[in-house]
Parts: sequence; structure tokens; C-alpha cells
Amino acid sequence: MNRSAPPLPAAMPAPPSTRHPAVRLLLCLLLALAAQALPALLAAALVLPLLRADGVAGRCRTLLRRTRWLLLSLFLVFALGTPGTPLYDHAWSPSREGVFLGLEQCLRLATVLLAVSWLLHRTRPAALAQGLLTLLQPLRYLGLAPERGIARLLLVMRHVDSAEAWPRGQDWRRFLEMPAQEQESVLEVELHPLPGPDRLLLAGMGLGILVLLASPLWLP
Repeated sequence: MNRSAPPLPAAMPAPPSTRHPAVRLLLCLLLALAAQALPALLAAALVLPLLRADGVAGRCRTLLRRTRWLLLSLFLVFALGTPGTPLYDHAWSPSREGVFLGLEQCLRLATVLLAVSWLLHRTRPAALAQGLLTLLQPLRYLGLAPERGIARLLLVMRHVDSAEAWPRGQDWRRFLEMPAQEQESVLEVELHPLPGPDRLLLAGMGLGILVLLASPLWLP
């Protein structure tokens, strides 16, 4: 797949001791769905063991700090917009039910952010593309080419990395005015066969995702 972009590293074979990137991707999706379908405390308990991985806690703190205003806005929307028993006698008082609901929704979002932090920390962009391409292979039977979307994803992630490397305090408009690099590069994503254990894991997690998607039919 040829694109005009800065050079990107080719995907390297995954070490034998690690799972296929597709397994980590599907696990992250499963945890994100569990954060919405299961009780908030139970979903958080399922994700907390991911903090034991080296570097995940620091990356999660950074992500939470960057989304602090989103979390605060989410809490205020539920706290002030949910009818119920006022916390104190004032026209602008949040309701007790709204406060608990706002805390619950913030916990659910933080749970998803933790799962995403773990995925991004354990998976390089090239390996992430490899996992996505593996999971999207069934689209070929519909006549779709997932490689185009994967190439765009790699280009976006490359530019995001460039933006994060921009020194803090510098005028962001200077970054947008930088001339585009016109050199040709080749985006390479190597597909590795799924080992038998990983196939079983993907099948089990796929079944879990279907159960979570159908959970509104029997959960209150």
C-alpha cells in the first residue's frame, strides 16, 4: 500500500511469549462493552489488574488528566440534570440520585480509558494495525478492502505522534503551518497466522461480546 507520508516502521513479528495483537484488541473491546453492560464497580474490578503491567498506570494517569474536563462535564450533566432528592435546599442543588449516577458514569468512562491505556501501551501502532487487519479479514467476503482503512489509521497515528512531540508552550498554529513532507513511503503490515490458543481466545471473547450486546434484553 503506497501513500505519501513520513516513513513508518514495518510491523515486526510478535514475540512467541506474547499474544497476537488481535487478541489484545478484542479484549479491549470486550472490557469497554463490559464497562457499559455490567455494574460499574464490577467492570472496574475486571480492569484493575491491567494496572500491574509496567508503565500502564502512568499512561492511564496522563489520559485521565487530559480528559479531566470531560469527566467533570459528564458528572455535572448527570448531577444537575437528573431529577431526584436535592442535596440541599437551593434552586441549583444537584440531586442525590444525579450525584450517584454521575459518579457511576465517570467510573465507567475511567474504566474504558484504563483499558485503552493498557492496549496502547502494550501494542505498537504497526502491531495495532496488524491486529485490526486480522480481525477485519471477513470483510473481504463482502468485497471490501480493509487495507485502505488501516493505511489511513497508520497515517493518523503517525501525525498524532508528531503532534505529541511538539514542545509544550509553542504556538500550535506553527505546527499546522509546517510544510508537508512529500517523500514516498511504503506502509507495511505483516499478517501472522493465529496460533490455536489465540483462535480459542478470540472465539471465547467473541461469544462474550455477543452476550454483552444482547444483555439489555434480560438485564434491568
